[in-house]
Amino acid sequence: MKRNMRQCKKSSDGTRIAKHQAVILLAVGLVLGTVFTFGVKYWNKGISVNETIKVTGTYQSYHIRSGYEGLVREKSGKEITVCFSDIENKFVDSSCNTDALREKLRSVTPGTKVEMLIHPNSPTIMEMRADGTEILSFEDASRAMASSSAGFMLLGLFLYAMAVYGGYLLLSGKCDK
Repeated sequence: MKRNMRQCKKSSDGTRIAKHQAVILLAVGLVLGTVFTFGVKYWNKGISVNETIKVTGTYQSYHIRSGYEGLVREKSGKEITVCFSDIENKFVDSSCNTDALREKLRSVTPGTKVEMLIHPNSPTIMEMRADGTEILSFEDASRAMASSSAGFMLLGLFLYAMAVYGGYLLLSGKCDK
């Protein structure tokens, strides 16, 4: 029986993996590990109110962002896109998506001027007020984003571990040349 030359030899634990799969594991682990470990830390960096950017926009609507637009129910864990008629769309981090926040957003009338504090490293809304009513508080957003960043850090470390495993398979000779 002929064997695919790019396939790894059967190791002592019975694992079989192709050389190109080990390379993909290494590359994807490094790239995504870096994004989840350092990128999220940058985009969701803990900041003070003084570091935010003050923005005012004319509210139009909001929707839940997802790769499956139109199929997503308004559940927490999905990023919210807030649409404006006079400025670029802004976003509410998925960690801040709650029933209470969505109810407050539903109560904002299109055409209302909305004041916001925006994270300096991303278009993320850290605080939002409409007609003097607080829609999203800076403290709540900061707390929620800090706790979600810890989860992304763990995911990043897991992805780095995958990269190390892919590198180990390549360097240990478990794969054919």
